[in-house]
Amino acid sequence: MLAQPQEAEIEFLNKYQKLIDRNFIETLRYQSTSLEIAIIGYQAALTIYLPTVNLQNWATITVNLANTYRDRILGN
Repeated sequence: MLAQPQEAEIEFLNKYQKLIDRNFIETLRYQSTSLEIAIIGYQAALTIYLPTVNLQNWATITVNLANTYRDRILGN
């Protein structure tokens, strides 16, 4: 298990998560690039939000990651 995340890391990831929110992604011109950026962001967030540390945030990020993978596969 990783060490407890520092407050600065949590704050950064919360801001980054908002930046890559699905509503923002859908408004960008190059959606495929945006999906790749979102996937990287969600994967990075999962290194901080562990299910043993914050189950609700971990679950939300995991669902968002799954939906983004689905959209990439479907070409949405």
